[in-house]
Amino acid sequence: MAERREEKYLIGYDEYSVIVNRIRALLQPDSNGENGRYSICSMYFDDPYDSALAEKEDGNAVHVKFRVRTYGGSKK
Repeated sequence: MAERREEKYLIGYDEYSVIVNRIRALLQPDSNGENGRYSICSMYFDDPYDSALAEKEDGNAVHVKFRVRTYGGSKK
């Protein structure tokens, strides 16, 4: 199984602007969106024993997450 790490930070508008401008200089907008944007919808599931919830509540750094995600209103 692949290892994934995700960290989240609060930043101010000035920091946001610097990051966005640097990214725009390096990357092209996703061609699947409109005006460089599209919606993402995620639905999370658990097993009958609520194992994923228990792992999350216990603060486990590594936990299983069952997720279904759609992009841009796709029904696929």
